[in-house]
Amino acid sequence: MSSKNEIRLALHELGSLSERLRDEIIWIMRVEFEPIVRDAGMVLRIIPAIHSRGDLNIDFDSKSPPGKVCRTVLGEDGTGEVWVRAHREMRVCGNANPLTGKRDRRRLLTYTALLGRALANCAIHELGHFIADLYHTSQTQNYMQTWGPPVNKRTLRTQREFWGGHQSFNAEQRQRLVTQLKKREWSGDPISFH
Repeated sequence: MSSKNEIRLALHELGSLSERLRDEIIWIMRVEFEPIVRDAGMVLRIIPAIHSRGDLNIDFDSKSPPGKVCRTVLGEDGTGEVWVRAHREMRVCGNANPLTGKRDRRRLLTYTALLGRALANCAIHELGHFIADLYHTSQTQNYMQTWGPPVNKRTLRTQREFWGGHQSFNAEQRQRLVTQLKKREWSGDPISFH
């Protein structure tokens, strides 16, 4: 258990990922989530967990199903589970080219930096659900956005930007997170950590 001024964020199952990918995820989680924790008057401690649980927990599941080629579920909403295989298999899947009749089925998160950012974005999305019961939004570049670009606008560039681009919380979402962190009560969990 952490001290009253510390939030322990445990990142589980990172051992099945490459060292570069683990480092990328941890770095992004620190850079993006630490300022919110600091605004709540606390210190963030990220632990690559093997056996211990933290105040907050994210499970990077590498055994989950990869999803269908053009329809992917990336995790379990509100549970803190992020499906690594689904991210790795994500494809462009835009409209068919009218000349060839074929769809662009290239994978889009093919670089460590893109995959790491997309996995961290998804993890922060799940923390938004768990900590402050934040809802999905269609607001672009928001951690709580879902579904990606419309099919007719899906290209390698737009898909990479959507899933692996920089995101943020809006002011209201951020305040709700800070409020719940100060109280140490998670809306997605009936147990509070005092």
